Amino acid sequence: MLFIISGISNILPEPERILEAVDYIRNNYDDCNLNVNQLADRLNISTAYFGQLFAEFTGLRTLDYILRIRMEKARDILLSEPGTDISQVASAVGYGSSTYFTTAFKKFYGVTPSRFRDYHAAAKRGMENAENNGM
Repeated sequence: MLFIISGISNILPEPERILEAVDYIRNNYDDCNLNVNQLADRLNISTAYFGQLFAEFTGLRTLDYILRIRMEKARDILLSEPGTDISQVASAVGYGSSTYFTTAFKKFYGVTPSRFRDYHAAAKRGMENAENNGM
């Protein structure tokens, strides 16, 4: 899906501008170059003003929101595609380095992506075994 932001953004009120930015983030979280400057430029407003508006309307700093979306998407991939290599997950959610991704994931969830996946796979196996044993 392609979003053309800069053409109409000058006439949109602030809430619609931020909603447009949120949509852009949700559709482009996999871009490792996604950042506050890029979003502000797309909306033709200053970085400082964009950051202020974003925080005012979402309750989060822009980078924190981008991080949250990326971590949620990474979690979804780890749970739905357990055979996916961590470096592929990192790339799929906008990280050029699997080491940096692993550090960010651990800071966000408290465990590494591998342990997160292993824990949930073990929990799923345990539930399946319980169901198969009639418990």
